[in-house]
Amino acid sequence: MTEVNISNDLYGRIAVSFPYDSSIITKIKTIEGRRWRPVEKYWTFPNRNGVLEKILKVFGDKEIQIDTALKTTTSKV
Repeated sequence: MTEVNISNDLYGRIAVSFPYDSSIITKIKTIEGRRWRPVEKYWTFPNRNGVLEKILKVFGDKEIQIDTALKTTTSKV
């Protein structure tokens, strides 16, 4: 089973890493504001309302490790 790691990056964005899977990458690319970090080999997303939920939906049946330090915004934009 694919293990997914979700945490904050150094810039306050949500960082997501997982073993290469083209079907997951296709789904990841549907989330607005995503960026691929080629050197670090992970995806980042804006840390704003609703984004974490979209990420979790993409990984539905995968084993997910979420860093307890992950902070997301709850204010409406």
